[in-house]
Amino acid sequence: MRVTVRRLLKKCGYPPGLQKIAVDTVVKHTELMAGGIEI
Repeated sequence: MRVTVRRLLKKCGYPPGLQKIAVDTVVKHTELMAGGIEI
């Protein structure tokens, strides 16, 4: 998932220096959203 987010940010012209923070934020939010889902 991190690779996909990184590629999308690069494709959209997101600044390389801020990509790590953005990827971490997306992953954190995804984990929080999926917290209540049972598999």
